[in-house]
Amino acid sequence: MSADIAAHWDSAATRYDRAYESPGRGGRFLRSRRASVVRLLGDGPGKVLDVGMGPGRMLEALAARGWRVSGVDVSGRMVALARERLPRARGRLLQAPLECIPFPDASFDAVIATGVLGYAGWSEAALARLSRLLRPGGLAVLSLPNRWCLPRLWRHLLVYSAARAGKRIVPFGRSAPLPGQWPPGRRRFEDGLEAVGLTVESRRYASFSLRPLALPFPRAGRTGSEDFESSAVAGMLLAGQLVYGARKPSSGV
Repeated sequence: MSADIAAHWDSAATRYDRAYESPGRGGRFLRSRRASVVRLLGDGPGKVLDVGMGPGRMLEALAARGWRVSGVDVSGRMVALARERLPRARGRLLQAPLECIPFPDASFDAVIATGVLGYAGWSEAALARLSRLLRPGGLAVLSLPNRWCLPRLWRHLLVYSAARAGKRIVPFGRSAPLPGQWPPGRRRFEDGLEAVGLTVESRRYASFSLRPLALPFPRAGRTGSEDFESSAVAGMLLAGQLVYGARKPSSGV
């Protein structure tokens, strides 16, 4: 499965990188999630690892705020893009899956995993690997897809499933998104964090899709997604992601 994931993201790397600058839904989704992570971490100094770093956009933003950045990704093409973006950190930007991260335990003040656990697995073992990389008192910043987001349900259960089925019969266009594993519920995910010694400190909604509001409420459809982050109802129905900050105890685990 890791080989399939790597091949998929190798072929999609350039398109994914460019999506960060797109004015459309995909670009807003990525920028919103990145902004939520950066707000949670704030300014350095400190050592941060991005697991599933993609083309290094997140690490670029954190390096500009004083963090010493490292990253891993299963895709060689993603690693190459990240190294081009962050040449001073290239020796710390490595190709590796979550199961084989080539850094010692307790190496980082912060560990990020956004958009990766759906492919690596939502298991307690995966969360434990991330926890072990943190120093005592370190912060894990993780994203969980919002399983009840209405636009997400539409895309993943109907649109993407139909595209994958059609492409198996007649290949056309670009590759359909990988299915990934259906995310756990919020309570189950938070229980998993607690089980590996990570205490949830913050939870915020991110990556809103406001298109459903555009027809009945045109002004709402043009509102910035940050205006909805404090609304639990809007978050439950329209946010694509929950971004967590979870702390490792200062005494260690």
